[in-house]
Amino acid sequence: MDNFNSAADVEAALKSFFSEEDQSQIAADAEVARQQFISIAQGFCDDGCFDKSAAFFKPLFSAMDGGQCTVASDFCGHCQENAANFLDGNQNVVMPCCLKKVAETGFRAYNRVEEKYRSIIDRFDADLSEQLSDEANYRIKGIVNELKEQSACIKEVYDGNKPECA
Repeated sequence: MDNFNSAADVEAALKSFFSEEDQSQIAADAEVARQQFISIAQGFCDDGCFDKSAAFFKPLFSAMDGGQCTVASDFCGHCQENAANFLDGNQNVVMPCCLKKVAETGFRAYNRVEEKYRSIIDRFDADLSEQLSDEANYRIKGIVNELKEQSACIKEVYDGNKPECA
């Protein structure tokens, strides 16, 4: 893993790490995920969900800004507070059920990958960590922790405000 100058370099490194059985299973699962994504994306468009989602997000993002939330990547804190307050107090702006369907599908897919591939991910992580400097490992750990924290804040607002759908 000394040099990654192309996608082929990354692919070769991953192939050297994963067993043929793992590669085969990952490829099969990726194809199923691709087909599901196409189906969900088509349904999203067919249901007019793009416009419905835009109508939901535009006032939400406006309310989130509020002068304090200028970078949405720092969702925890002011952005989270502004979003929760706006959604809690505004019955006219509700997440469209078609968008909830996409979000819930994404959560389920993440949980399936996490459950099914956790041991492979852990092996890959351990192997990669051995090859990186202490500083690089420290930076990666910080990024991962930040992503987990921000994701938890987004999920908290989502869970507190998801619509009741049939």
